[in-house]
Amino acid sequence: MVMKISVSLPEADVAFVDAYASATAAESRSAVIHAAIEMLRTARLEDE
Repeated sequence: MVMKISVSLPEADVAFVDAYASATAAESRSAVIHAAIEMLRTARLEDE
């Protein structure tokens, strides 16, 4: 199930997401945010 949400980010963070998307050929900003969440999830599991 996919849910749509609205997120407010500082301009610098949006610029980073856009640059990362371009550098990695990510399909969208959402794909970049999803990848970041997966990295956070993995890091948290490693800390437990």
